Amino acid sequence: MAAQIHKNLGSSYALLGDHEQAVDHYREALRLNSDLAEVHNALGTHYVRLGKYEDALRHLDQVVFSDQKQGRISAVTGWRANVLFNLGDGRAAFREINGLVAQADRHRWIWPWCRRLVAGSGRASVDNARQAAPFWQRYVRANPEDPAARWELLMTTFYLRGRGENIGKSYGEFREEFDRHIVHIDSENAALPWDRLGRWAQDEEDWAEAERCFRKAYELAGGDYGYCLAIALKALERFDESVPLLLEQAQIVQPDAMSWFQLAAAYASLDRWREAIEAYEKALALDPDYAVAMFDLGGAHWNSGDAATAAKVWTAAMERFPDHELSAKLQCDFSFLFGNPAAGQPGDGAR
Repeated sequence: MAAQIHKNLGSSYALLGDHEQAVDHYREALRLNSDLAEVHNALGTHYVRLGKYEDALRHLDQVVFSDQKQGRISAVTGWRANVLFNLGDGRAAFREINGLVAQADRHRWIWPWCRRLVAGSGRASVDNARQAAPFWQRYVRANPEDPAARWELLMTTFYLRGRGENIGKSYGEFREEFDRHIVHIDSENAALPWDRLGRWAQDEEDWAEAERCFRKAYELAGGDYGYCLAIALKALERFDESVPLLLEQAQIVQPDAMSWFQLAAAYASLDRWREAIEAYEKALALDPDYAVAMFDLGGAHWNSGDAATAAKVWTAAMERFPDHELSAKLQCDFSFLFGNPAAGQPGDGAR
């Protein structure tokens, strides 16, 4: 009886916000009765709120209610799943979750609770994601009106594939599943799944399909999604369409050396040599060690008809990057520019 009184006092102090006094009474209750389940439960949830997960689990593991009321037991299981995720033990956490969802038809809080936990930790590791994928399948079947769950299902699949896991579906098979889910996801969140689907198509070298997916992502969210769309357009040799996108990337969205290089390459493919030269120079200003940009800058000068400047740029590139494969190629194909006229003939193209 004294132990129960201390437990009740602790709960009262906790409700008043005096957690220090509450813990003192909980500990006194356990001194008097170390098996009091309500106290272990209260201390467990207290330590969860403090982020002391080892202490929380130590107490939650000792919660055994004598009345075996299912609702109370499920609540403790829910807290344990939370703690186990925070301790990095995803396998044990999913065991708790799988037990909980079997009771979801009796307790309305279970699906939302488990959804929050898996959304927070389901892609923290490959092991977690392997178990999160069937969870989301099950969740979506039970809660088809939840667009965020469909997003999690798609992103978990992309995460596993990106980590080299065999997801058991071809691109075409997954695209059918993707199409079923994406229509339920709002436009603000749909761009990223479209981008990931485009990358899968790109890996399959299906550039037409990649362009379709990347364009959808760009239309929904703009910004850096334009970069992948531009690369797909370049692969399809639609260079004139790629230029405005790459110009946006280089000037505004991600003004780095790679963006300027890609823009320069697009200009070069259109024989717009002046713009190509300017873009290569901007790439090199941002990254002086960008070897390919320096060699291609020489090529742009050569193809524009300025052989003298091309020779100067290439000479500097070979001196700066003597072990680069393009140095050897220049020495072989353009040696007449560098003091060995017998090895090549003027007029050979640099493309």
